[in-house]
Amino acid sequence: MPKILSQDQIDEYFKTGCLHVKSVYTVEAVDQIREILAQALSDGTWSSAPHHNEGVTTDIFRTMPELVDLMFTERYVQVFKDLLGSDMVILPEPAMHRNRFYYWHKDSTFLDEQDETFHWNEDFQAIMAAMYLQDNDDEYGGGLTVVPNTQRNKDPYHKIPKMNMIQRGILKIQKMMGISFFDKLENDPGLTNLQSMKGDLVLIDIRLDHKGTTPIKRRIDYDKFAYFNFVLDNDKYTADVIRCMRARPSGYFTEYLKHDKVLPESLIAKSKELDFNIDF
Repeated sequence: MPKILSQDQIDEYFKTGCLHVKSVYTVEAVDQIREILAQALSDGTWSSAPHHNEGVTTDIFRTMPELVDLMFTERYVQVFKDLLGSDMVILPEPAMHRNRFYYWHKDSTFLDEQDETFHWNEDFQAIMAAMYLQDNDDEYGGGLTVVPNTQRNKDPYHKIPKMNMIQRGILKIQKMMGISFFDKLENDPGLTNLQSMKGDLVLIDIRLDHKGTTPIKRRIDYDKFAYFNFVLDNDKYTADVIRCMRARPSGYFTEYLKHDKVLPESLIAKSKELDFNIDF
């Protein structure tokens, strides 16, 4: 397949740590995915997964197998090949998120929490690929807000759970005064609400500071859905990343990863059909 990304787009990603890629999917395809998810919520499929709640369901490629062809398309895979080369590895997270708006974080924090350092090596490249099934609306959110060029900034988030009472008190005072590291991100001149539309793809370095675009209002008649994958440039660090993912203590990981150590055959077949490396 011909390249999708221009050299300017590739350069932008490696410089800023983020890239908004338009029209990776058709609007019709996204609407079809939304219909499958709405049906899953109404018929009990959503709650049949090994780990589920109102905000997430897992094992989606087994419970909703039709998603494989809709989400893992030639255009989707080609974007990663353009950026990282043909040796890239997709780690397909089998989870769909619903109406979640996370505050500032890095997707690499779980590695710092486990005292790992390999993700700060110069040769480490890992993308968090976000597929949002709606427009990123200024009023209702539905996408990603980023601070470009922060992918090399050290991670402050992993220290929070380990703070003692005095340190937590200092952070609370800093927040009240508007001088915490969270406030610095909110006031950063580079702060960007990525104006993604239904069918677009948002790519960020997993070490980039970002948050879910904050909604001013909440819609009760329209769910926000998002799907995320990690993509590495080769398999050098794949085993380490997977090992650390499985060691995360939250139920989100422990409950479904222990049930889902083998990828569905349909997804493995898709990786062979589209000629990309896959691991989990």
